Amino acid sequence: MSNVRRLLKGILGPDADIDDLVQDVFIQVFQSINAFRGDSRFSTWLHRVASNMALSWLRKKKRLPMHLSDSHYPMSPETQSDTVQRQSEIQALYGILDTLSPRRRIAFILFEIEQYTLSEIADMTGSNVATVKSRLFFGRREILKKAHGSPVLRELISAPEKGGAS
Repeated sequence: MSNVRRLLKGILGPDADIDDLVQDVFIQVFQSINAFRGDSRFSTWLHRVASNMALSWLRKKKRLPMHLSDSHYPMSPETQSDTVQRQSEIQALYGILDTLSPRRRIAFILFEIEQYTLSEIADMTGSNVATVKSRLFFGRREILKKAHGSPVLRELISAPEKGGAS
């Protein structure tokens, strides 16, 4: 269940509907378990159901700007500043992800964040590998273009990697 929740949260972003959607995924799995033919791993089929539910959700619901809850724990000014910066980066990224087509968004999240292979994503989304590659290519290009236009993300993507060779 935690893998499905993490997958949905990655695709949709922090959202109060995630728990309801996870429940809907498992209801769908229960109702259609007879459709599982065993051609792929069960986890691949389960993630395909979850991806399809996320795709439907993205199509049906107009996304609202994400609101991150305030922490109830006292923080030092440095920690508070880091947290605010991180929240700004997350909001900016999900703002950009919200502008992608649902299929490009799902391909990007599954590949870049969830670390699935192209063939696994093709199985999950009912597409072929070439289609997934195309969605990923155009999704990345769109994200980078929009990230360069965002003051918060422009700084993040142009910052040198930490811990690398000088």
